[in-house]
Amino acid sequence: MSEFGVRLRAALERSDTAAFNQLLHDDVTWGDCAGRDDVLRFAEHTLSTGARISDVTVDVSDDRVLVSFALGSNLVHQAMFVVDGVITEICDAADLDHASTMRPIGSLPDAASRPIRLDSVSPILAVRNLDAALGHYRTLGFDVHADEGGAAYGFAERDDLSLHLAEDPALDPAGNGCAVYLYVNDADALYAQWRAARPAGRLVAPVDTDYGLREGTHVDPDGNLLRFGSSLSRTDRPPA
Repeated sequence: MSEFGVRLRAALERSDTAAFNQLLHDDVTWGDCAGRDDVLRFAEHTLSTGARISDVTVDVSDDRVLVSFALGSNLVHQAMFVVDGVITEICDAADLDHASTMRPIGSLPDAASRPIRLDSVSPILAVRNLDAALGHYRTLGFDVHADEGGAAYGFAERDDLSLHLAEDPALDPAGNGCAVYLYVNDADALYAQWRAARPAGRLVAPVDTDYGLREGTHVDPDGNLLRFGSSLSRTDRPPA
């Protein structure tokens, strides 16, 4: 093991924040922590609760150190990115395989200066029973599937739209204030398709609005409101 790896392992095994400090870049980041002082305060606070580090493994590669250790009863895996002999970024990982493939964000000023484009959005809808909700959205013409990891979480996808479904058995549909707006090319056609499918919940036919949209609504059995609308400027609408 390299000298750096030996020093890191010793600092972790002894829970020695002073020694750990010597391995950190001034602008190191870790989750919500930005800067050496932030990282050290978080580490010291964690250790002050009585948790102790044990079973430390350290594997040094060209651009990172893969670290695994037990913190009390919790197993922690991290990728620590190293530049010029100091740690510039610490990233928590699901396991060591995940840590080996993670990409660093880089320094926060550099990262913040990069151009950003928001590509898409996926609303997360709470549902009481995931299987029932997947069946409901299949009825609405979505392709649906549950999370492969076994979590009570699923996906409903149609065209470029993706809705996420999160199971919450304690959900009260009457108190569910979640609402999603679906912009579509033909609100009447979508309403006709959904009406023919006879979905559970409540479906309201589209009407013309004073803000330039023809708009309908659907409330699913879990109280999630789907508003859907298309432009009134469409030239292929049937006559009223």
